[in-house]
Amino acid sequence: MRETEWQDEAGEAPKSRSQIKREHHALQDLGRELVECPERLFKRLPLPEKIREEALVGRRLQRGALQRQLRHLGGLLEREDHAAIRQALNAAREPDAASIRRLHALERLRDALIAEGDGPLEKLADEFPALDRQHLRQLVRNARQEATRQVETPRATRALFQFLKALYALDEAPERVDQ
Repeated sequence: MRETEWQDEAGEAPKSRSQIKREHHALQDLGRELVECPERLFKRLPLPEKIREEALVGRRLQRGALQRQLRHLGGLLEREDHAAIRQALNAAREPDAASIRRLHALERLRDALIAEGDGPLEKLADEFPALDRQHLRQLVRNARQEATRQVETPRATRALFQFLKALYALDEAPERVDQ
């Protein structure tokens, strides 16, 4: 066989059946992500109207009907700019990942305040000069007592976390927490 038989007009080899199936499954997976993504993210996505409608239909379906709908959605996505849709979905999820990282950093700070005490507290006081140290010390003390008693509902620990969360939200520089 000659090489020209396996090439199309652009000079590229045609896609194999396996490659076509993989691409179609990837589009079905993208459709599933659209159907399963949280409502607040879904509303922000710049989707073509037909894709949006079909994804909304998919949210109400189960099992076999959902599988058929996902295949249909994959076919619709094939005709659209699915790379742009994927990029928009990833971009919409990214702020959530950043906020989760900030919350984890606040949890680590809370745990350090409970475990170590004055060291992290002084760093926090240096960072926020207007900090109410007495109130913060009280919250830390209550959380320590709660930790030693192993209370079922850690109210003081939550109160300390909420105080730190509000403190960093007021500062409007949450990236400083990630240190």
